[in-house]
Amino acid sequence: MFKNYNCSAADLAATQANGTPCGWNSGIALTNAQTNLIGSGTVAWTVALYDRGGQFLGNYSATISAGNQFRTLYLPSVPWLPDGFSGTAIVNGQTNGDVFGIFGSLMVTAHSVNYGRNQAIATNAITSTTVADRTDDVGALPCTSNGFASCLFFTKFAKGANSTNSRSPFETSSTPGSGTGIVASGENVGIRIFNPDVPTQEAVISIPGLTPGAITGIPASGNPASVTVQYTDDAGLAWPTATDIIVVPSLGTATLFPLDNFNIPQLFSGTAYVQSTGNFITAVANDVNYSITDHDVSGAYLGQYSNRHLQ
Repeated sequence: MFKNYNCSAADLAATQANGTPCGWNSGIALTNAQTNLIGSGTVAWTVALYDRGGQFLGNYSATISAGNQFRTLYLPSVPWLPDGFSGTAIVNGQTNGDVFGIFGSLMVTAHSVNYGRNQAIATNAITSTTVADRTDDVGALPCTSNGFASCLFFTKFAKGANSTNSRSPFETSSTPGSGTGIVASGENVGIRIFNPDVPTQEAVISIPGLTPGAITGIPASGNPASVTVQYTDDAGLAWPTATDIIVVPSLGTATLFPLDNFNIPQLFSGTAYVQSTGNFITAVANDVNYSITDHDVSGAYLGQYSNRHLQ
């Protein structure tokens, strides 16, 4: 999630003067989807926003009444959120059924737009039950049997040209107002990793196609997640020297941008295999072609877990 992120000094000054967004900005779309043709419920929802280090910044709360009502939260409209924000949102919803006991269902989508580059990406929200399901699918590459908490696969990973910039996954690609940072070109796929610190799941109930179990009342651990990312090219050749190993704090995020990994060759095309220990993780891949700015050729997609479930 972003608010006026990666703006030049001139653009940021204009934004602060007239309110026009610059760089990347995000919004969250929420809808109360009816689960039955007879009646629906009211959803009280809260969006908790965290910075990249896992620091809690604040809550935004509202309700969605019955009848598929649609609401949006546009981050530039949140006054206490600082310019240059790059972080994560956790959405919690509580439903109240009507007299017939019919309950609503909260559906969430995140959208990010860079108006200056004519680029936009969007992904669905990821449920806590999906993140905490540790059962490997039959025939899948083993994950939990090897001691890992999470294993995700990204079937497309690409790198354009090398960058001369050097920074850690927790730093922004430019300091707000400085106008500095990476000058990227070509198609690049970055992977954004989040440690949501969800509690362990206990499979007490299973609804085929809906949920593999239920989240227990066990408190979250607060543990960091040790993450290993391995890269394989389109020919099936592994690049072990390019392996990324990072630690993501509880409720924190990290971004693996291919231009920062000098051991990934230029014009690389392949896949990424993400594993974590210590805590569960979730991740999204953002695909942007920096050489094309007159129309949108960007996109985003979720990884697939070793349990076969998409996030």
